[in-house]
Amino acid sequence: MPFVYTEMGQYVSVVLAALFEMHDVNTKSQTIAYIEKMGWLELQSEDHESYPTHQYEAIWHTKIAFARQWCVEHQGGLMSLLPDRDSWQISPIGNDKLIAVREKFRNGTYDVTQQRLWSSVFRIWMRPDYKPSPFDDDEFI
Repeated sequence: MPFVYTEMGQYVSVVLAALFEMHDVNTKSQTIAYIEKMGWLELQSEDHESYPTHQYEAIWHTKIAFARQWCVEHQGGLMSLLPDRDSWQISPIGNDKLIAVREKFRNGTYDVTQQRLWSSVFRIWMRPDYKPSPFDDDEFI
């Protein structure tokens, strides 16, 4: 199964897409606010509950932070490791990987309907000709 179909892969894709669209260096809160404003995740009520080890942070915010950590540590650094605390920026490698994955969705190699965490808005961002359907994998939507 391609990484992008996993929960972490879906969060990583959304984080990289947000940083790709926002340009420049951003903070965690700016990135989360952008993702929320764009409506890119199909969030459920439980996603807004506190993460067990982060009492004052919604689960989905913590998962976004974990995705950022994954991006810094894997695939040759999908995000730039900057010296300033709370500085988030997509790296050239991350930019290339995001474009390559997006192309796989656009050419049909990958299927946007299998992305349970992504909203239809983000599915369209990944594949502009996507049309929501009752046959989409909506087990968690």
